[in-house]
Order: sequence, then structure tokens, then C-alpha cells
Amino acid sequence: MDFQNENRESNIQFQSEKIEVLKSKASAEASRWEQEFTFKKKQEMINENLWKEEVLLRREEMELSRAELQLIETNSKPSSALTGHSTMHNSDDERFLEISRSNHDAYHFII
Repeated sequence: MDFQNENRESNIQFQSEKIEVLKSKASAEASRWEQEFTFKKKQEMINENLWKEEVLLRREEMELSRAELQLIETNSKPSSALTGHSTMHNSDDERFLEISRSNHDAYHFII
């Protein structure tokens, strides 16, 4: 009977150790998954911030281009009262502005 009791105690001890090993493995696996998830979440946040910054940069570029076109329009249409010339060359100015706009649009389409 002592042999059976020792065998039973040995089995119980073995099962306890086995459970502890499994808990340890599960904890290590959970920790690894948590670290990986945290890393991917940070990476996702960084990418999202980069995207937002890119969008803001593109918007600023578009606003600057619009302001530049407006400035060109303003500067290319001199007042006939100030210059004493007629507005006969306005068609040339308008063609220049149209070409500038199409180049601007093509530039932003490519980007």
C-alpha cells in the first residue's frame, strides 16, 4: 500500500508540475501576443499620423498654389487706367493663366 500511496503522490506532484509548466507557457505566449499587439498598434498609430500629416501638407500645397495663381492673375491684369493701355493683350494673359492652371492641375494629379 505504501507503494500505491507513493505512486499516487508522485502522480499528483507530476500533474501539479505539469500544470505549472503549462501556466508558465501560456503566460509567456500571452505576453508575446500582447507585445506584438502593442507594437502593431503603435505602428498603426504612426502610419495614421504620417497619413494625416501628408494630407495636411497636400492641402497646404494646394492653398499655396491657389494663392500663387491668384497673385499671378492679379499681377497679370494691370488696370488700363493706370497704364494708359487698352486691354487688348488680356487674351494672352488669360491663355498664360489657363496654361498655368492646367500645369498646376497636372502636377497635383501626378502626385
